[in-house]
Amino acid sequence: MKRVLAIFLTAILFTLYVAAETKTAVRPSELLPAITADIAEKYPGYTITEAFKVKNKDVISYEVLIQKGSDKQLLRYNAKGIFLKKEIPSAKPKVSPKPGGKASANAMLNIKSHHK
Repeated sequence: MKRVLAIFLTAILFTLYVAAETKTAVRPSELLPAITADIAEKYPGYTITEAFKVKNKDVISYEVLIQKGSDKQLLRYNAKGIFLKKEIPSAKPKVSPKPGGKASANAMLNIKSHHK
């Protein structure tokens, strides 16, 4: 009985951990001006293909997918629009394609860190 209870509690804790993060699609025009200005300055010729507002507990951040030809980059910014890091996406995000759509942590991108 103790073993069943331990497995049950582990499953509940895992579910709470996974559900703590949500991703909401946003239009590029809804991004912070600091984000769009940074992309225009550092990535000329790139187009914003997708953007997401990520909430993990009380921490807000942004993920912005940009593309120029076949080159794709995933840029991460904090809630104030300050650049955090650049990554190379390895899979298309599995979230609602409509702005305002939400996805759980289960639908997060599988990414590989990319260092300059």
